[in-house]
Amino acid sequence: MFHKAEQAAITYFKEKRHKDLVVEKADFADHGFDYIEVTGKVKEDNSKQYVVNVSYNDNYRVTSIVDMD
Repeated sequence: MFHKAEQAAITYFKEKRHKDLVVEKADFADHGFDYIEVTGKVKEDNSKQYVVNVSYNDNYRVTSIVDMD
């Protein structure tokens, strides 16, 4: 389950933002029942951290991205 969420986040960043996401952590979201939060940084800018919400009940669709500058 976590691996699929990580892959969805990586693929989203590659296809939509043309960046390589390096996953640091994946865990169930505190605020949602069907979300996994994938935390990571992009290779191109190691100073920016992102939290990607992935809905596992919706075919591992990326629902939001938070920039944690």
